[in-house]
Amino acid sequence: MATLVVDPFFVQYESGDDLQLPEHRLIGVRGAFVVAEDQSYLLLYDFEAEDYVLACRQSDGRLTAWGIRGDAASTFLAR
Repeated sequence: MATLVVDPFFVQYESGDDLQLPEHRLIGVRGAFVVAEDQSYLLLYDFEAEDYVLACRQSDGRLTAWGIRGDAASTFLAR
């Protein structure tokens, strides 16, 4: 993972959190910092939720997340 760490930069991503329980879902466009990147997968730090989230860059450039959240290492390894 260390070789995939990037200088953090701000992005907005679409959170669906389909894998989370309904009461824990964070839905909608959210702000975060990219901290690691591996091709189309990005590890984001969602500063409002105070956790990391795995996102995917779509062919149209949008970033989407489906609910893989938690600590940095486990979240990024889920890709």
